[in-house]
Amino acid sequence: MNYEEALNYIHAVQWAGHKPGLTRTRTLLAALGNPHKQLRFIHVAGTNGKGSTAAMLASCLQAAGYRVGLYTSPFINRFNERIQVNGQQIPDEALVRLGGACEARCRCHDRYPHRVRDHHGVGDALVR
Repeated sequence: MNYEEALNYIHAVQWAGHKPGLTRTRTLLAALGNPHKQLRFIHVAGTNGKGSTAAMLASCLQAAGYRVGLYTSPFINRFNERIQVNGQQIPDEALVRLGGACEARCRCHDRYPHRVRDHHGVGDALVR
């Protein structure tokens, strides 16, 4: 898998039909070994100002000495902007590796997505 193939996979994955809740994301995370359980999170939600608030929190936490991951959506110029660690965008090679890992886990299980309408589940899994 190369960079373009990884992006095509992330944007093409579709769950069959709409299903509210986190069941599908949790299923994908379980297939990846539940990496999110090793981390601590601040979830910024709301109508306006999420990006600015998240960027400010990331900056403050990084200044305090924490290793800080930041996941935002949408991106402006490149998909890599969405996933950052300590202010550095995810390198193309890491995105390819993680996209391939998600695809491999999904192919191993019939109940996981092979095609998806909403790419946030795969993107969420990549950042974790």
